[in-house]
Amino acid sequence: YVGQCIISPFISFECAVFVNFLVCYHFTWKDRITQKSAGAFFRRYAGYNASCTGGFLIKMGVLLLIQYLTKWDVVICNLLALCISGTFNFLMDEFVIFKKKKEADHGFDHVG
Repeated sequence: YVGQCIISPFISFECAVFVNFLVCYHFTWKDRITQKSAGAFFRRYAGYNASCTGGFLIKMGVLLLIQYLTKWDVVICNLLALCISGTFNFLMDEFVIFKKKKEADHGFDHVG
């Protein structure tokens, strides 16, 4: 039971989070990566993993709350919960994990 119902889903969740992080790091948000080192990579991954875990918990909470309050089919509740948790995950990526660094504007262009 523990292997199939706890360990296996945990491993698959972590694999999905890692692959999604790699895609975000190397493709989606690559222009926002200014410091490239192993330490910086794993610090950013730890934040991303925590964000994804939070998003999953939000999804489950919203799904159960909507289903409890409305008695709608669980598929509809899951779709609504995915919209909310997906928005949460995007906002965390956009403004926390891969936030834009502010560039100093000195009012003139450097030539050369």
